Amino acid sequence: MKKNKMLSGLITLVLFVSLMSGNVSASTFQNGIAYKFPTLETSMGIETINVNLSKVADNRLIPERDQNYLLEAYPALTQKDVNGMTIQEMNDYIAAQPMEEELIKNAKFLYKELQLVDLSKWAVSDWNDYVYQKNQQPLDTDIFRQRGITDEDVKYLMKEYQTNENLAKQSDETIREYLTTYYNNKLEFAKYITSPNTYTYGARTTDPPANLQGTTYRWVTSVSNYTSDWFHEDAGTHNSATMAYQMVKAVNGYQYIFTTSYTPNSLTSYKFTNLWGTWSNISNGAHEGIDMIYSSSARECIAIFSGGTAIYDASKGSVSLSKITKGTVFYAHMDNRYTSSYATMGTVLGTQSDIGAPNNIHLHFEATTFGGHMHSATNNNVLDSSDPYFVIS
Repeated sequence: MKKNKMLSGLITLVLFVSLMSGNVSASTFQNGIAYKFPTLETSMGIETINVNLSKVADNRLIPERDQNYLLEAYPALTQKDVNGMTIQEMNDYIAAQPMEEELIKNAKFLYKELQLVDLSKWAVSDWNDYVYQKNQQPLDTDIFRQRGITDEDVKYLMKEYQTNENLAKQSDETIREYLTTYYNNKLEFAKYITSPNTYTYGARTTDPPANLQGTTYRWVTSVSNYTSDWFHEDAGTHNSATMAYQMVKAVNGYQYIFTTSYTPNSLTSYKFTNLWGTWSNISNGAHEGIDMIYSSSARECIAIFSGGTAIYDASKGSVSLSKITKGTVFYAHMDNRYTSSYATMGTVLGTQSDIGAPNNIHLHFEATTFGGHMHSATNNNVLDSSDPYFVIS
């Protein structure tokens, strides 16, 4: 099996200015590989590379399940078209397609001003741009410029701190620390998606340590609506009957979470990038929830039961809901988060985003005991969270 490995080691950085374009670029050399990335200005004099990820092509090859999705969703494509297709090529292709009927329906439900607009003439990219503009908050960038924070970084920080007032309260030390981590994560991700050693994307394509293979983690092949992967033994997925049950429940939860009302969507494709208990190379441990993406329609995430308590955490982009009979569930990596103290079934809790996960826009759905906290897989090969399939069943 080919292994993807996040590059590690000491980095030698050389910055230079491209006089032809007027853009600042950065070169980094690591493990004998030379990288060159377009960059943005850093804030507050932070001495590191701030990669402009919007200008970096994602060269990872799409896996077979995404090839199958494209062939199903776009009949004009052939197997020859999707063989060797990169994520960048897939995203560009989808963005250029006209809005589908289901997407148009959801768009008009969410934004009443679009009721009389002929959205059949819009491409998916037009819709994405519209949603992006609608979600932009008025920014008092002048006060942050005085603190040496660029407008681009203010936009990103607002995803975490929500309001000008809340952001303004943060100390320079807090903001510098946050942005330094953000810059470093972007640099590592840019190297990862452009590395000649990268074959396909996702932490699931790597192997756990050899001493954990076949014991703590079991290899499960051809999981329906997913892929082959290493699963923690406590997830029960090495049993084919349990795996089939869990996937049915995962698809059921997916349909309810990504919908504009509390009725299942008639979705024909389900995209899970990690399941409960899968080996996560990035986190170096067992994945504690379900990672899911809804990229073909509105990305709003809906509460699947009425909770007694709703708590949002800006640092993780999460909203937690607690109910004695269901325990506590966490919706993580969301923007535009719900901030009231109580949520009813069908409440929009937020929009899936890349907050806390700059390498991939998705929703992380995790369950734990009532009043519990969200777990971390880092350096931990114990499956600490509760069975999320029970909650979404």
